[in-house]
Amino acid sequence: MNDNRIASFDIAKTIALFGVLLGHTLFLGVPQSIVDFFYSFDMPLFFIVSGYFCKRESLSRSFVFKNARGLLIPYIFTSIVIIICMTCRAFFVSDDPAKTAIGWTVAALYGSGDYLPGMPTGVIAIGAIWYLLALFWGKLLLVAANESKYPFLIVLALFVVGVSTADKVWLPLSIQPALCATLFIFVGQVIREAGLLKPGSIHPLIWFCMLMTWLYCGAFFGQLYMVRNLYAHGAMDVIDGCLRILVCHSFRRDCIASDTYCRQAA
Repeated sequence: MNDNRIASFDIAKTIALFGVLLGHTLFLGVPQSIVDFFYSFDMPLFFIVSGYFCKRESLSRSFVFKNARGLLIPYIFTSIVIIICMTCRAFFVSDDPAKTAIGWTVAALYGSGDYLPGMPTGVIAIGAIWYLLALFWGKLLLVAANESKYPFLIVLALFVVGVSTADKVWLPLSIQPALCATLFIFVGQVIREAGLLKPGSIHPLIWFCMLMTWLYCGAFFGQLYMVRNLYAHGAMDVIDGCLRILVCHSFRRDCIASDTYCRQAA
């Protein structure tokens, strides 16, 4: 294993990935309450972790190319695989292969993770890889916001615009989910810069309060769907999504500290 990896991030992302998979298994009989609990933090967590590793950079050509190489090329490659697979499937289910290939090509070019009324008629959703597009635009928007005097106000305004326009028009390339995702990427950046994950940075009482708040939000609110910019409970959904990484990391750090203390005492 790479000693430079932070295990708590891997644990948190694993739990979030499990939540994403679980959220698509309602047809197997998984209770809606469990799905809502995981949906309350899984996708925000991915963006927060990405933001934690985002350095403050200028919005340069090299920055755009670097992120395009890391996010857009995988999107294009995965889209091609989807188009090929769905076209091959059409031969076995008596669909029109040409029509299927065109439909999924348009879906890839439009880049929406879900179907919304504001989309053009006939366009289907490309699915889970919308995340790559949203992260690409979100990182660019965050860099632009960081160059302003009040980046928090900028990302907050982007979030409001993203939520308020979702039921009116749905832009291509997951631009509107990116407007909301920028806030979570910014939160991750602030967590790193403020050193909130360093040992002793969060008092145990505060950590307990965060844990209880997160569990409360997950149990009684949830219904956070970033793919649709749907935050049914407003600020509570945002708070729930932001607390997950702090709770997970603080819990693991406290366990490591306790284990170290026991070994030293022995």
